[in-house]
Amino acid sequence: METLTDVQSAINAGMTMGKVFEINEYPAVMVPEGAQLKVLPELMPRPERIKKSVQLRTIEDFIRYHNRYANKDSTVFANIDTGSFKSVIDYHEAPCFADNCDHTANYTCPETNEWASWKRHSGDWMKQNEFAEFLQDNHLQIYKPKEEEFKPEELDVVVDKLPDSTTMIEIANTLQVTSESKVTQGQNLHNGAMRISYTDEVDGRAGPNNEIEIPTYFLLGIQLFKGGNHYMILCRLKYRKEGPSVRLRYELVRPHKAHERAVLDVIKRLRGETPVKDADGKPTEETLPGIEQGHIYEIVS
Repeated sequence: METLTDVQSAINAGMTMGKVFEINEYPAVMVPEGAQLKVLPELMPRPERIKKSVQLRTIEDFIRYHNRYANKDSTVFANIDTGSFKSVIDYHEAPCFADNCDHTANYTCPETNEWASWKRHSGDWMKQNEFAEFLQDNHLQIYKPKEEEFKPEELDVVVDKLPDSTTMIEIANTLQVTSESKVTQGQNLHNGAMRISYTDEVDGRAGPNNEIEIPTYFLLGIQLFKGGNHYMILCRLKYRKEGPSVRLRYELVRPHKAHERAVLDVIKRLRGETPVKDADGKPTEETLPGIEQGHIYEIVS
């Protein structure tokens, strides 16, 4: 293979000789149409750089892949809103040397079916039997924490007022709602006019003997992402009387905050799962390139 540094000389020679030339270490050949010089990287013994984008299914695979190929400039971008991560293996060498950014790995936190179901039905009014069936199908996520587990800074309710799953199903099956209209009246002393107002008082009770007071809240202990942690999420319970029947619904309280905590926990895990080990197998203060050197950025949509 003949090496020519002058591109024009290569063109002239190619038109007459038809040889393969090396331009900046790339094989090149003259093509007949227009006598243009065409670079042929596929003729190289091996690719000059990796051009690959892979989608990983688990966070463990994402970490292993990143650690396998990462160098000191590899960078991970985290999107908290979508729970997605992109590792750019061949990222730019700061501050002034660009790289190709052609080798990437991608991971999106997969929601559990249980969390997707609770989110989907939040705010939906259901018939009493529909609500009872929904709770029976999803009772494993209803959680009554112990007092030492309870975090009042996150859930500002009294822990002993939170029902367990059995109580919630009993409420859904036996809830009876009564309403009573009360009339109040008052007289305006200035002009003698009489004001009359009507108020409806609605009371709900459940249980065989109506001994169960309907709670305002109940709690979920639920895994948001597959393979991830469990989180306590507060639900607000509401009910109303519609003629002879009753409808119920629940509302997730600040579910976006639970999502943020779950993604931030994944980021924390990414930053801490690739420590360098010494000869005795103990972690050192050094870290492998990439994630642990601070090259992880949180971005928004």
